[in-house]
Order: sequence, then C-alpha cells, then structure tokens
Amino acid sequence: RDAAMKAAPKGEVTIAFTDVQDSTRLWDVCPGMHGALDSHNEVMRLLIQRHEGYEVKTQGDSFMVAFQGPDNAVMWALEVQERLLEVEWPEDILEQKSCEVVLSENAKDSDGFPIVLFRGLRCRIGIHTGFPELEFNART
Repeated sequence: RDAAMKAAPKGEVTIAFTDVQDSTRLWDVCPGMHGALDSHNEVMRLLIQRHEGYEVKTQGDSFMVAFQGPDNAVMWALEVQERLLEVEWPEDILEQKSCEVVLSENAKDSDGFPIVLFRGLRCRIGIHTGFPELEFNART
C-alpha cells in the first residue's frame, strides 16, 4: 500500500466526487444494473488513468478521485460524461426515466442531428481544490 500512497498527489490537490443519479431505485428495479455499473466503473478507471488521476476510494457507485491540478480533473469529468453517452447500456436501464435518451431541442451535430444530452446512467461530478490532510488507513 505504501507504493500506492506515493502515487497520490500532494500539496494543493483537486478532488472529484462522483455519484450515479437514482442508483438506489435502479438497483431495485433493473437486473441490468450489475452490468451497467461494471461499464460505468470501466469508463471511470480508464479515464482516471488517462488524465493522471488517483483513485482514492469507491463506495457503491461513487468514486473519489484525486488530481494534481484542476485542469486534469475538469478534463476527466468532461470526458467521463461524453464516454458514458456511448456505453451500450442494458435495455432495462435505458427504459428508466432517469436513464432515457434526452436530445437537445436546439443544438445539432455536424450532420444536423440533435445532440444527445443524456443516455444511460447519469453521473454527477463535483470538483474541489484545496490542501487535504493525508491520513494512512490500514484497512484500505
């Protein structure tokens, strides 16, 4: 675990917190939620690596990710949102109101089609920059 601690950003750090909207209800009504969460986690972890983030911890469908600066954190958050639109979500997920496809009423892509605003699991992401207090946790 010491090697992992050395990889964590130090000094002024930007932390991103994520949460899947409506996940508690989705777990109750969608058998496809297991696969959906696996896809979500795969996107998150691939992009954490790409944007030089550090996975601090996960709990359920939420991630806490540290970045050395806000630029990488914001670029990560934007790419997460874009990539989640492209995931092949299970049908029972896409049938849910909180996961249905929502198209822009005004914005169009280069081919003249409406831009997809939401599709599948919706992930909220909050970002904060500051000086954290680091504590070693023997459990994790």
